Amino acid sequence: MNIPVEISNNPAKELVRGFSEFKENKNLDINKTQNIKLNKLKIYLDNCCFNRPYDDQKQLKIEIETKAKLFIQNLVAEKKIDLVWSYILDYENSLNTFNQKSMAIQKWQKLSICDVDETPNIINLSNEIRKSGIHNADSLHIACAIEAKCNYLITVDKRVLKYKNKNIIICDPVEFLRIWEVSSDDEQQGSFE
Repeated sequence: MNIPVEISNNPAKELVRGFSEFKENKNLDINKTQNIKLNKLKIYLDNCCFNRPYDDQKQLKIEIETKAKLFIQNLVAEKKIDLVWSYILDYENSLNTFNQKSMAIQKWQKLSICDVDETPNIINLSNEIRKSGIHNADSLHIACAIEAKCNYLITVDKRVLKYKNKNIIICDPVEFLRIWEVSSDDEQQGSFE
């Protein structure tokens, strides 16, 4: 494994360099991102992703995903990408027995561009997604992200990462930064018109 030893001017590149062996979802088509303008990206982080910083950081994979997730939140705070929130995030976060964690996560709702409520369409879509083996809450996260027309659903849940849908790209935080970096480089070279 190549772990970077010098500090780069580009933290996203530095973060993702050398960690491809941690990727379980390698068949993501980065070419799908070439027609998306960077400033128009809409993302949805599920509850697992929001809670990643509170997991055991002694595991390298978790530490890397945490750093990537925090970098993504920084992109949201800087308004470089748009965050979508949902009622299922509210519900799952309300079940968190650690009040301080719950309050820290809930603050991100204020930075979201929309808050998706339950609709019959979301329930129907969730039921279809569940037929593939995805659990209830996870299928609702996916359905909310699709309903809000998000470009990406970002998760660290292995089962959700395996799910494929033509309407959204599902990836983990590290993979998202890899895609974002490619898109950012392409945009700077003038390939987005």
